[in-house]
Amino acid sequence: MSKSVTISKLIVDPAIQIRESSHEPTIQRYMESFENLPPIDVFDTPKGMFVADGFQRVAAAMRLGLSTIEANVHKGSYEEAAEFAAVANTRSGDPLTAEERNAAIRRLRGLHPEWAHAKIAEVMSTSQRTVARVLRVDKVKGELLGRVDVSQLSERQVEVLSSADEELRVPLAQAAQKRGWSGEEVRDAIHVLRDERESSEYKQDLLAGVADPMPMDDSGERRVRKETVARQIHEEVQNDGLLALERALQVLGHLREFSAAEVIAPASKERLDQLARDLPDYIRLLESIRIAIQEPDRTPALEVVR
Repeated sequence: MSKSVTISKLIVDPAIQIRESSHEPTIQRYMESFENLPPIDVFDTPKGMFVADGFQRVAAAMRLGLSTIEANVHKGSYEEAAEFAAVANTRSGDPLTAEERNAAIRRLRGLHPEWAHAKIAEVMSTSQRTVARVLRVDKVKGELLGRVDVSQLSERQVEVLSSADEELRVPLAQAAQKRGWSGEEVRDAIHVLRDERESSEYKQDLLAGVADPMPMDDSGERRVRKETVARQIHEEVQNDGLLALERALQVLGHLREFSAAEVIAPASKERLDQLARDLPDYIRLLESIRIAIQEPDRTPALEVVR
C-alpha cells in the first residue's frame, strides 16, 4: 500500500541511481501525465529515506512544485535500496544503456559476491554471456591496474584484451595507448601475434608500439582498417620535412608585402637580437636545401636549426 511522503525528506543519492543522467524527455512526459504515474519506491533506512526507483518521477514532481509524492515505502538498508534500484530499472519503460546495464551487473556482484552468473543474469533479465563478459572486463582491468593507465582504455579495448594471452595483455594495452588503437585494432594485433606466418620482428614492433596491426587473411592479403590508414597518413604529414618547408615558405611569402623596415619596426630589442642570432642558421639551411635540389651529387648535410 502506497502512501504520501514529503519530497523534502527524500534522499536522492546519485550513488544509488543506476542512470548516468536524468532523461529530460522522460521528465517532460511525466510532468504532463503526473496523476497517472505509479508510486515511486523508497527505502526507510537508519541513514534516511532513500529513493530506490522513481528518480525521474521525483524530478517531475519537484518541477511541478509538489510537496508530496505517492511512494511504496520499504523497511531496509542502504544496500537493499541500491540493489532494488539496479533491478528495478530493468523493468523501466526507458531501457538501460549498455553502460548502465553493466554498472547494475557490477553492483549486484559487489552486493552478492556469492551469486553465480546465472543468478545475476536472471535478476537483470540479460544473458549469462553478457554477465560473464562484464565481469571478465573487470578482472582484466584489475590485472592492468598500476601498469597501464586503465582510465584511458575503453571498455571495448579491455574486452578485446581479455581474449589475449595473459602475458601479452600489459604490452598490448601499452601499445594500444601509445598508438591510439581502437578496440578492433587491438583485436587485429592479437590476430597478428597468433599468426605463425608473421615475422617475429613485426610482432615485436607491434608490442613495442612502433607498428600498427595489419593482419593477413587466408589468402595472405593484408587487411588495413580506415583508422589505421588515417593515423599513418597523419604521421607521414607530421614527419614530412618537405611539407613543413612548403608551409613555412607559404608564410614567408606574405612577408613580400612588407619592407624589411616594416617587418622589424614593432619588435623589441630582445626579439631583434634573437632574430639576428637565429637568422644565419636558417639561411644556411635554406641554402643547403637549394643545393640539394639543384646539385644532388654534391648534397651537403643539412644543418639542424634549434
